[in-house]
Amino acid sequence: MGSRGIKVAVVGGGLSGLTTAYRLAEQGFDVELFEARNRVGGRVLTAFINDVPVDLGGQNVSDGGKAAHIHTLADELDLKFNATDAVINNYYFDGKKIVEVQRLLSEKQFTSQALEVRMRDLMKEAHTLEDILRGILDQEDPLYKSISVRMAAYEGAPVHALSPYYAETLMHMLLGGISAAHPGKGEGQTKIHLLRIEGGAFSLPEKLANKLGPRVHLNKPLTALEKSEGGSILLSFADGTSFKADLVALTMPCSVYEDISFGDETIPEDTLDAIRSIRYGGNSKIVVPCSEVPNLPDVLINDRALCFFDLSHPLLTLYYTGEASSYTGETIGATYRQDRAMLKTWGALACPPYLEPVIADDTPFVRYSTPVGFSWPLDRYAKGSYSFISPGQEELFTDLKSHQGEVVKTLFAPIGQKIFFAGEHASILLDVPGTMESACESGERTARMIARAILQNQ
Repeated sequence: MGSRGIKVAVVGGGLSGLTTAYRLAEQGFDVELFEARNRVGGRVLTAFINDVPVDLGGQNVSDGGKAAHIHTLADELDLKFNATDAVINNYYFDGKKIVEVQRLLSEKQFTSQALEVRMRDLMKEAHTLEDILRGILDQEDPLYKSISVRMAAYEGAPVHALSPYYAETLMHMLLGGISAAHPGKGEGQTKIHLLRIEGGAFSLPEKLANKLGPRVHLNKPLTALEKSEGGSILLSFADGTSFKADLVALTMPCSVYEDISFGDETIPEDTLDAIRSIRYGGNSKIVVPCSEVPNLPDVLINDRALCFFDLSHPLLTLYYTGEASSYTGETIGATYRQDRAMLKTWGALACPPYLEPVIADDTPFVRYSTPVGFSWPLDRYAKGSYSFISPGQEELFTDLKSHQGEVVKTLFAPIGQKIFFAGEHASILLDVPGTMESACESGERTARMIARAILQNQ
């Protein structure tokens, strides 16, 4: 099957862009992929600490539920998974002592029926998720504080910046779970299924890029997109080069649209303003090597971070939220040191001798022997961890429509069968937003729409 001279440009080499380009190339279409970084993968980045793969971005495949799209790609690319099931006990550190979150939940005796009724009532007046949480728990309650940080860790932003749309995630946490992908059943324990790609999550984008070969062009930040003669689209890049395409798939995060000039008759101004209004989370990790694997399937929480051990390797992860996630090479040490007092209360294994942490190179599979982190909010090609719904953006971010036999988010519907969108932000998997699975789902669907548009015009 050929494309008869129709050129497709995919902008963005994260999972959604790679999936889009891979599926189109597989069908024989003329597709080229342009990535701003000197690597593919986007917000998926794997490093090594003492020969153990460490994912500094996307990691847990099961955050995407059954993750059917990732499993399909993994089967085709001969990727394997490492699975772990665990019962996680959550503890909150108030600055002086540790409080068991499960005990607090058990004392509240929340039920799904009662919470549903209470939340439904609160949502009538709520503007933010914080309004709902305040209607259920006192702000000084350690349970309120611990769940606030867990919400920020999972959905990307503090509760005052999150839409009431996330009330379902909140209910799962109040019932002892995490989210729709990791639900609670009211038994006061957090059960989680961890599914990781063997060798690190970057193995997936790496194999997709290898399949595309010379179709992948790195170090190509898009600076402008405009209509050209004959109805083609001209892409201009920061290195002074350009490329003419008949169809374009924009798969980069919405957070970088502000850095791109869009010409007349490309994206309508109101659509562009709406896309640029989408916010991205403040989440980053610092991973610390330890001397041994402790028997501690627990999560320790303070007012800005979650701390947990790898259940198979001697590694401790500090998962930061909010302003604490924006650290530089000069400040990452202070960020880590500030949380060592909390780690010490957990025992000697949780607080290994101090080693100065470093910012990871934006290069996959680099080896480190010290603590290492990567700040996604300060990354110029991401400007955050993943998209989230702000108060008032519920319809903007969740409204769906049918387009040429596919369901799409209305905001990211194709424009004139010329400009298409993909990315975790464009996925229709509303139960598992911001995940690697949602990125791959979006790429698969966008490839189908582009293929259909090409064939209809032949």
